[in-house]
Amino acid sequence: IKEEWSSLFLREKEIIDLLKFVKKNAINDFIYPAFAFAAYTGARRSEIMRSEIHDFDFMQKKVMIRQKKRETEKKMTFREVILHSALAEIMREWFTIHSGGTYTIVTPPSMSHRRIRSDKPQPLSADQMQDHFTRTLESSEWEMLRGWHVLRHSFASNCARQGVREAVIDSWMGHSPDSKIKKRYQHLFPEDTQSAMEKLFQ
Repeated sequence: IKEEWSSLFLREKEIIDLLKFVKKNAINDFIYPAFAFAAYTGARRSEIMRSEIHDFDFMQKKVMIRQKKRETEKKMTFREVILHSALAEIMREWFTIHSGGTYTIVTPPSMSHRRIRSDKPQPLSADQMQDHFTRTLESSEWEMLRGWHVLRHSFASNCARQGVREAVIDSWMGHSPDSKIKKRYQHLFPEDTQSAMEKLFQ
């Protein structure tokens, strides 16, 4: 059963329906953009937590993902994911009501997970991320979803279903990011990656 749950993914129509539900039922404003961020980029929960506003480049239609590395010589690396037009619209709207600070997804000061109260908005903790995911979906048709990883898995699966090249999927997902071949493909054919992204969620 555990293996079955780990292989669960939502098709594009289901992702769109899920996001509609979250937008309508989320208690806090930051929850919907957090779900959308995960759904349209395949970003990990931890990557959403450390994302900063200036990582979104609306002119170049890209979002930079901050990825922690296991190698001791590199504490952080970065990868770029094409900014889907739907996500761009969601994030533009979110940034107009953003509580402040540099982080993309933040809680109001009264909801901070830190023991010392701050007058500034704070990024979410891992526990807060999971708690908001669970509470947003509980008692709904989506309550069987276990956590943020299902959105990452769904993104990769739907890219594959749409025929997006493996090298591009790996680049977006952060798989083997040091591959020169994959970086070269992304550099030489940016119009292909933009087209591939826009095929999703139609």
